[in-house]
Amino acid sequence: MNPGRIILAAIVGGLTMFIWGAAVHMGLPHEWQGIRNLPGEDVLVPAMRTTITERGFYMFPPMEMKNRTKETDAIWEEKIKSGPSGVLIITPGPGQGMSPRQLVIEYITNALGALVLAIILIWIRATKPQAACCGLLLGIFAWISIDASYWNWYGFPTTMLQASLLEQAGGWMLAGFVMSLILGRHRASPTMS
Repeated sequence: MNPGRIILAAIVGGLTMFIWGAAVHMGLPHEWQGIRNLPGEDVLVPAMRTTITERGFYMFPPMEMKNRTKETDAIWEEKIKSGPSGVLIITPGPGQGMSPRQLVIEYITNALGALVLAIILIWIRATKPQAACCGLLLGIFAWISIDASYWNWYGFPTTMLQASLLEQAGGWMLAGFVMSLILGRHRASPTMS
């Protein structure tokens, strides 16, 4: 198989996934994606500015991990029971809405995912329907292994989980089909068998 075709398939597959993801994010209402505005922002944000100085993933109530004892676990359990609990992903300094850097990184990650899919499609010598099904199954696999875990452990909203399934499964199915048009169906080379 010509390596140029594999790279082209990854570029086009990544672009397909990028466009699909943009359409899903822009086409679905934010509420349906599980995204809500922070109530009490005028009170909470100034407090965050003075207490959170590093970008990160913050869990509350905090769990003692270094000096963990039965007592610290019991305190944490009580805090969980009384609520609230959750996670915050914070960038404390000045930010930018949707930066060109973020868009480029998103496309690169989509193209790298498409490269993995292209290699699999070549190995299995997929027809167009098989390529679409393979993309669909890989999208569902990624969704189960990542997003469903976040829903389970961190309480991500169910609507966010549903929107993510649409994005991952639908996007990779479409990318698989488009990539199959570039890759065609080839015999596996002896090194790929």
